[in-house]
Amino acid sequence: MKFALMMAVAAGASAAFLASCATTPVMSASHCAVADWQSVGLQDGVAGNGPDRFVKRAEACVAAGVLPNHAAYEQGRREGLAQYCQPENGFRLAMEGRNRYGGHCPAELDAAFRAGLTEGSRVYQTLSALRKAESVIASAQSRRAALDNKINANENGLILAASDAERQRHRNELIALRQQRAQIDSDVRVAETELRWRNGELARLRVDVAPRWNASF
Repeated sequence: MKFALMMAVAAGASAAFLASCATTPVMSASHCAVADWQSVGLQDGVAGNGPDRFVKRAEACVAAGVLPNHAAYEQGRREGLAQYCQPENGFRLAMEGRNRYGGHCPAELDAAFRAGLTEGSRVYQTLSALRKAESVIASAQSRRAALDNKINANENGLILAASDAERQRHRNELIALRQQRAQIDSDVRVAETELRWRNGELARLRVDVAPRWNASF
């Protein structure tokens, strides 16, 4: 329970930090002036950042006339990495498609963290392929329904045609539409086969992987 709470806090801090980085400079002059460098390092460590992050912060602060505290920053970053580099966090990140490990975990945590990433990636890839197959099927079924309407319209047109030219036009249109429909039928069969295989793989992962990580997917 304690670990789960720690991971939730870490995830929240990481998300907030990344969101702020997308819209603001690495550090503003006002932030540099009041920064608690251990807290800044902790924040960066929880986000999985390496030492290069300090370099960018230092450049911004030196330009603002503020000298950063590297020792305090590194102490905080190491504490943050101790949270980030837990194997459970690696599994969660990879399962969410955020497997962008920069290799910054300490040696004693690296192997277990990578193991979490590997198994989380298996789940992510299976879920992604399953959703893609479902999307392909849904799209094909929609296109097939539209084609069926056109086929029906041309079949009726063929019956009601008043001239040979009109009848030939409907016949040509029907040939093209039925070829398109046959291709869609083939696409659906392939996607349905993929979907069955991926559902089977997902069932195996739920038995073999989910219990190890106390995960639900």
